[in-house]
Amino acid sequence: MDDNEAFIRKHYAGIYHYMLVMLKDSAEAQDAVQETFYRYLRMKKRFGSEEEARAYLYRAALNVCKNIWRSNWFSKKVPVAEEGLLDRNNAAEEPDKEAAIDLIEAMKRIPVKYRDALHLYYYLGLSVSEIAALREKNEATVRTWLLRGRKLLRKEMGDDYEI
Repeated sequence: MDDNEAFIRKHYAGIYHYMLVMLKDSAEAQDAVQETFYRYLRMKKRFGSEEEARAYLYRAALNVCKNIWRSNWFSKKVPVAEEGLLDRNNAAEEPDKEAAIDLIEAMKRIPVKYRDALHLYYYLGLSVSEIAALREKNEATVRTWLLRGRKLLRKEMGDDYEI
């Protein structure tokens, strides 16, 4: 297994989950993941560290999302329920799954910049400084996005929800 294949295997699940949260559609997310890794492999530059490569990968992922959002087809698309992904019938037996479904649905309703920051911080475990470098913003801006995102998420989930 070469270095590129190992890198892709290591980061595939994280990129897919990121795309799923951002695009809200598993088929779109799968296509976007393929495009993101294609861009990574097409890049002739060799990165100095895995952190640089990971930063490039998430930057490319966001750019792919933006291209999809701008496309005429995406704006006229009618959403279809994901089979089994958010199945509340099966979730009634599992309280943790029900809470996860509620969280995913609430995340979909908050603005993209806050959703993105929350996802990178909580799901991928990036620090504020890493997110700031990745998004080419000040750390104070990222902290503001996280604060506002948590407030909006709390509003969507109910005031008793702990983040």
